[in-house]
Amino acid sequence: MTTEEKRYGEYDGGCHCGYISFSFKLSPPLEEQTVFNCNCSICRHMGYLLIYPPYEDVTWHNSSKERCSVYQESRSCNREMAT
Repeated sequence: MTTEEKRYGEYDGGCHCGYISFSFKLSPPLEEQTVFNCNCSICRHMGYLLIYPPYEDVTWHNSSKERCSVYQESRSCNREMAT
């Protein structure tokens, strides 16, 4: 691989209820990224992990971008993120 070639991975994402869906590219690939664990009950229960891809590398599906609004966590959600 030359220095000009970028390694990347392609992934799918969305909210836990499935109302929002998207795909994204990450460079370097996920295996080489810092992934965050959320401490809220749904993320712990389902094993969800968080990653923050560059906005320009996100492709929204089924009008999901238009359906997004401000997300408010439940009162029981711990706002602390752990790496």
